[in-house]
Amino acid sequence: MRQLTWAAVGAVAGAVFVLVLGYLSMRVSAAHDGVALHPVTNDIEIVVGPHVPALILAVTAIVGSVTISGLVISVVRLTPGSAAAANIAFAVVTFALVIAAYTAWEFGPAVRELGDVPYSGGVLGWLKYGGRDSLAATTALVAVATLALQPIFTRRPRQEMAHSAATRPRPHG
Repeated sequence: MRQLTWAAVGAVAGAVFVLVLGYLSMRVSAAHDGVALHPVTNDIEIVVGPHVPALILAVTAIVGSVTISGLVISVVRLTPGSAAAANIAFAVVTFALVIAAYTAWEFGPAVRELGDVPYSGGVLGWLKYGGRDSLAATTALVAVATLALQPIFTRRPRQEMAHSAATRPRPHG
């Protein structure tokens, strides 16, 4: 039962990660194109001129770092079965959304007169951008790699083992 719970946590985390990544990636792309987007619908609200969105790029790096740290911490802190359930579910959902971003969604234009607008699609647009961001696939691979490295993460250093053996109280008797 515990592994099923961690699998659900991993799956939800993967979907949320791709959504957040897509939201941020879409805003970076829009900034490069010189437009500001509506926070929910992704419709172009105003032309601001091309610029580098340093804050959004920093937040994207933080989101990636926190997610990867969470994947590593799960391997260190959870039981091997729970960590595997969480990280594999994260990887499967994230990879599925990456594949879907390239194959499943075609979006209509946000403004019919403009033709096909790259920022349309609302929440589905976030999934499309998030799935097409290289950080999504990379983080999914990290989720799997941490499981392969689990013995390294969970092994106690030799000095600590030797020290604990030397200072262990001896049984009386």
